[in-house]
Amino acid sequence: MGWLKRILGGETSGTSHTETAKRPHPYRIETVDDLWNHIAYVRGYAPSYFKEEDFLLPDEQMTLDLAFQLLDDGIEIAYPEDTFCEKRMELRNALARALHAYRLGDEITGATILQNDFEDRIFKS
Repeated sequence: MGWLKRILGGETSGTSHTETAKRPHPYRIETVDDLWNHIAYVRGYAPSYFKEEDFLLPDEQMTLDLAFQLLDDGIEIAYPEDTFCEKRMELRNALARALHAYRLGDEITGATILQNDFEDRIFKS
């Protein structure tokens, strides 16, 4: 009967018929291939050259923080096993240093750390 109340404008369990369902975020890392592509994307556009996509909502646009969160998500995809705890810490440290450099405006250092300390090491055991 809740559907009828929604159509007729009656109240249901705290939701309104005018609310829209939140769609999943368009940027996700689900595979190692996604991670590989995202690393190249971040290296090409960080820290502030990410294109504004007209088909995305304002809160869905790529930012430096989101780009690095996705890289961090990729660490778990590449090394989900408990035996790689130290490797994940090493990679997260590299991400933190690269992000810090980018935030300071040092694009060369950020890109170098991202390539040499993250990209080169994430795909090697």
